[in-house]
Amino acid sequence: MTDLATHPHSSSAAVTAHAVVVGTDGSERSRGAVRWAAHEARHQGLALRVFIALDDFVVPGAYLPSNVLLEDADATEQLVLDDPELAAAAQDGVDVAAVTVSGTPPQVLLDAAENARMLVVGCRGAGGFSRLVMGSTSTTLAGHAPLPVVVVPDSWHPRADAPGSVVLGVDLHAPVKESIEFAMRHAAATGVRLRAVAVWDTGQARLLDPEERRSAFASAHDSGLAHLGVILRPWVKAHPGVEVRPEMVMGHPAGTLVEVAGEVGAGLLVVGRPRTTSVLGFPLGSTANAVLHHSGRPTAVVPPVA
Repeated sequence: MTDLATHPHSSSAAVTAHAVVVGTDGSERSRGAVRWAAHEARHQGLALRVFIALDDFVVPGAYLPSNVLLEDADATEQLVLDDPELAAAAQDGVDVAAVTVSGTPPQVLLDAAENARMLVVGCRGAGGFSRLVMGSTSTTLAGHAPLPVVVVPDSWHPRADAPGSVVLGVDLHAPVKESIEFAMRHAAATGVRLRAVAVWDTGQARLLDPEERRSAFASAHDSGLAHLGVILRPWVKAHPGVEVRPEMVMGHPAGTLVEVAGEVGAGLLVVGRPRTTSVLGFPLGSTANAVLHHSGRPTAVVPPVA
């Protein structure tokens, strides 16, 4: 890792709990992540630390022309800092710094973001439940990082009219409270609505015919919605300016969350990471893993406090 260099936009490149860390490899795939991180830092009043993670074999990208190598770290960092989104954030008073690091991207970024508020990484676009997005770095970080990881499609741009609402997935049986706090903070900072969605898993009633399934859901709906309200109550009181809409729907948890986010044009989809590995072996949990692979929009995976 290179020394933490000081740049005109920042008094220090140190990473604190009041910083957003974003990883980039200089490729187009990470441009959406850089834009989102700059946007989030501006709204939440956080510092922004851009870590340019170069693997041992560097493939030149949009940010990094072939004549700029790791040995010329200052020039590499300045190329990234000159990005319009980062420059605009700096002009708005955001404390911005870039650091070039060498090594395996997941471990480099885990080390860099150890004390940060969140870690932001990119993925290729797509989305929809019939298509896959994501990559190994994003999956590894989301499954193992001790802090929230936001995965952003390469095509993401700030909306010209208004940011989309936040969709939060809540497991009624094992809610990840940290994910609720993360979603509420984002909604409060950006001034958007929050839709808290609990999904009644149709897999639990797979032996019932459609009519029996609808009847079972109707019986569970009111009590489930009331329980969701109880779970959300402390955060609703703590963030009175956020309009919260709790709802309980029937379907496959991951597919339903992706569909709801698409229907409302969500600007952020938030899911919690379970405390234990799923039966299929996913550190993320099967729902969070499927959501990440199919979301096609900025998606935050928030771990519980150990």
